[in-house]
Amino acid sequence: MPLPYSKQHHSKLVCYITKELMDTENPPQVLPNGYVYSTKALKEMAEKNNGKITCPRTGLVCNYSDLVKAYIS
Repeated sequence: MPLPYSKQHHSKLVCYITKELMDTENPPQVLPNGYVYSTKALKEMAEKNNGKITCPRTGLVCNYSDLVKAYIS
């Protein structure tokens, strides 16, 4: 007797700052505090603030170079 197919869901990550989809064109980046935002949002923030990023949720300030690209599978 074959088993039924499971429902497959495809999650979509949306940036908290820009409200835009995070994908291969706009990949997610992880701040040192664990929060994730889009590359586009963080690059724009860094360009306006001398390479500094401020987490909108916690106020943590870090350098753009401190970010880590998130890999989603």
